[in-house]
Amino acid sequence: MFFFGTKCPNNDLDTKDWRSRDHFWDLQRYAHEFFTNYLPFHQMRHDAQRTSRTDDWVFAKPDEVYAIYLAEGGKAELDLTKASGSFEVKWYDARHGGALQDGSVRSVQAGGARSLGEAPRDKTRDSAVLVRRTAGTARRN
Repeated sequence: MFFFGTKCPNNDLDTKDWRSRDHFWDLQRYAHEFFTNYLPFHQMRHDAQRTSRTDDWVFAKPDEVYAIYLAEGGKAELDLTKASGSFEVKWYDARHGGALQDGSVRSVQAGGARSLGEAPRDKTRDSAVLVRRTAGTARRN
């Protein structure tokens, strides 16, 4: 259910003109594509303790894959103290969708808090960082 409120640009509370929400639908599609293409989301849980920031959202399948949404952009850090092995770091443009991109850090080793760097572009805008186990690396049991 959607309620657009009186602060919408055209005050179309009856939503007679859905074209005014065109970009909103694109954003939802990009989020859906990120979740369905890159995450085992049905096995993941919210895990805010993995980062030191208070303005991000962390979704995790510990020791396998982590997704961090940065609403205001900036640098990301992830606590991989209890994990093992190596992880690749990829970025997803939450405003335009598309393929995963390399940021300023491409991989990290588990065993502590690790800097994930910054997004490849628009560093002050929202983006998502995907950290997933590198194929072939053993995980701790």
